Amino acid sequence: MNIFDYLKWRGDITFDIDPFNYVDNLILCELIYLRYDRFIENRRYTIKELYEAYIDYCGLEKFLIDDSQWHKNILLQEVANTERFKDIEVYNYFDLKDFENTEQFTAVMYDIPDGTTYICFKGTDSTILGWKENFITTYSETAGQLEAVNYIENNYKGNKRFRIGGHSKGGYLATYAALNINDRIQDNIIEVISNDGPGLNSNVIDMAKFNRIKDRYIKIIPEDDIVGMAFDDENTNRLIVKSSKNSFNSHNSYTWLIERNHFIEGELTEKSLQIKEAFEQFILDTTPIQREKFTSSIFDIMMKNNIKKTDSIDTNNLKAYLRAIKELAELDNENKEIAGKFLKVFTKYYENKVTSIFDRLEFWKKNDTEG
Repeated sequence: MNIFDYLKWRGDITFDIDPFNYVDNLILCELIYLRYDRFIENRRYTIKELYEAYIDYCGLEKFLIDDSQWHKNILLQEVANTERFKDIEVYNYFDLKDFENTEQFTAVMYDIPDGTTYICFKGTDSTILGWKENFITTYSETAGQLEAVNYIENNYKGNKRFRIGGHSKGGYLATYAALNINDRIQDNIIEVISNDGPGLNSNVIDMAKFNRIKDRYIKIIPEDDIVGMAFDDENTNRLIVKSSKNSFNSHNSYTWLIERNHFIEGELTEKSLQIKEAFEQFILDTTPIQREKFTSSIFDIMMKNNIKKTDSIDTNNLKAYLRAIKELAELDNENKEIAGKFLKVFTKYYENKVTSIFDRLEFWKKNDTEG
């Protein structure tokens, strides 16, 4: 059973009968992948009203055309027609894409009928901008992290108890914000929920702050996890869940398996643990300055070739990708070496197909003849 099955079988059970749970949390985190700003005004909407506003905006036929991996339109339709979710209020939607400052940031607030609030941050989408920000976290704080703190401090009113969370990078932003908001607001946090978000980089963040929220923090990760293994701390609260898919595909939370009102628990696979070990070795083997230079180089090449998304290779931009690959192969020796170390983090999942390719390619080797 996945979240759609959960809505079908449990959607008529209100929060006064069955309290807010981690599956509810995940559904709210997925809804933020909708582009609300296209069809709403600056006011509160119930989820039912949000759905109706979207239909008015584009028409039902266009609305139902949703072949993305997130199934976001259909999820909104299903959620809006449940007793459990339809009266949740949605407000303070904020969306920002700032290429100059490498910032992709989206947040929204939900008021739950049980009297609590859920503050949600969006994860990485398919834009190059979002993925560059992910790379930056390996050596520095990001503009998005600071924006997350400002968002809460500017929009949180009164003393209402709240949860804070997100999926992927959204979980990371939620955790960072929880650590850095002022004490008065922080005291009202019920729980910080990171849905397969990377951990916090202790080299750039004051982890002493984490002790204040440690007992209210949980990271939910699939058993064959990749993303959540970055800066993972096994000493924090973790919920490991079974997924219908493996490796990168299990990052898609629609694959997480559910029974009644909870996730089915699992154990981290050996390959997932190998990813964690390889990533930690990559951080040990490179300096923050090297990682910054590497990140700047590869994303400058992407932007120079007008590559703005990671999921849209077609006849219109295939030449741009080929030019970018050629330029990546011409990086200086230091960047080639770092690229090799980074790519090898992921060969644990694709050893049979990828290792032989790495053995043939020479572009990352320090002493290659073409460097």
